[in-house]
Amino acid sequence: MARNNAKIPGRASIDNRLSSTDFRVLIAICRCIDMKTNCNHIKRETISNLSGEPDARNISRATRRLFEFGYITKSGNGGRSRPAYYRVFMDGERVSSDTIL
Repeated sequence: MARNNAKIPGRASIDNRLSSTDFRVLIAICRCIDMKTNCNHIKRETISNLSGEPDARNISRATRRLFEFGYITKSGNGGRSRPAYYRVFMDGERVSSDTIL
């Protein structure tokens, strides 16, 4: 269930690589995360509703960019009315053994 507030990575607010769609999609994902694990299962339709982005291709593009920039990981075969599993990396979290965001 989406909350009206979201815990988001602070670095996203000053990251010039993020488009407005990328930022809105990140916020939509963060609105649905479990606050203890920073993970969620969310459908692309839900991301669309929360971000205001109606085009599924733009949502897929944004989640791919968020992954490339180290904000999220995505697993599962989302799309086609199935949820994907997202993990959001907050500031200071380890993405790998030698990378700290």
